[in-house]
Amino acid sequence: MIFIDLSGLFHLSLYRLEKAGVDLSPHSLECSLAQSIFWFKKKYQEEYGHVVICCDSKSNWRREVFPYYKQRRRDKRDTDEKDWNSIFDMFSMVKAHFKQNLQETVLEVDDLEGDDLIALGCKLINRRPHLIISSDKDMTQLTALPGVKMWHVLHQDFAQFDEKAFMLQLLKGDRSDGVPSILCEDNHFVDENAPIRRLTKKYTDAVSFPSEAEIRRVFSDQPDLDKIVEHFNRNLLLIDLDKIPSKYIEIFKKEFMEAYRAQKNNNSDAYYTQLGINME
Repeated sequence: MIFIDLSGLFHLSLYRLEKAGVDLSPHSLECSLAQSIFWFKKKYQEEYGHVVICCDSKSNWRREVFPYYKQRRRDKRDTDEKDWNSIFDMFSMVKAHFKQNLQETVLEVDDLEGDDLIALGCKLINRRPHLIISSDKDMTQLTALPGVKMWHVLHQDFAQFDEKAFMLQLLKGDRSDGVPSILCEDNHFVDENAPIRRLTKKYTDAVSFPSEAEIRRVFSDQPDLDKIVEHFNRNLLLIDLDKIPSKYIEIFKKEFMEAYRAQKNNNSDAYYTQLGINME
C-alpha cells in the first residue's frame, strides 16, 4: 500500500501556492493536493497498490499525556499574520471532498495523527510492500520494517532509518514537536526562563540502545538520575512509534475497513478530470 501523510502535503501545497503567486482558496488548495495525490498514485500504484491518505485528527493522544506537545507551533500560528482558522477550514473542506469523491481511502481517526495511522498501517497490514510518502523524519523508523520504504517529498529521494539519529532524537528531544531533551523539564520550550542544559557527546556517544537500564548506566554520575530516566521514558513514548497505545489497534482496523468500503466505488478519474488535472 501507499500511505500518504496528508498534513505534510498540505503544508507543502501552501508553500508552493504562495511561491507561485496563486491566491489561496478552497479550489486552489484542493487542486494542488489532488494533483500531488494523483502523481504519487500514477508513479507508484503498480508496484505498491492501493493509496491510503492519512490525516491528523483534531484530538491527539500525545497531548493527553504531554500537554506541551506541539504547543510552540500553536503559539506561533496565534501570532502569524495568516488566518489559520480559515486555512484549516479550507483544508477540512478539501478532506471532505476527497472522502466523497476519491476511491483512494481517506483515513482520519480520533486521537491519532497521520503518523500513527501510517505506523499502524505498515505494521498491521501484511500485504506488502508498503511505501510511505512523507517529509517527517519520524517516519523513517518504519523503514526498519521488512517491505517498507519511504519517499521523502522534500529531499525527493528514498529515506532510510538511521539508528544513531533516532537515538539522538530520543535523548535531545524534538524541538519542532515541543519535546525537550531528557535533561529538561516538560515545559522547557514554553518557559522563557527555563535553564539551558546541553547534552554532551560524553553521554550521547555512550548510549548504545534505548532502554531505561542503559540510561541509568550512562547517566549514573548525574544527581537527578531518576528525573532523567523519567524524561527519557517521556521522550520514548512521544517519539517511538512502537509506543502507540495498544487500544488503538482494533480502532484502526475498524476505521480502516469502514473508510475503504465507503469509498471503494468512487470514481477518482472523474474527480481528477473535473478538477482539470492532466491525466497523461
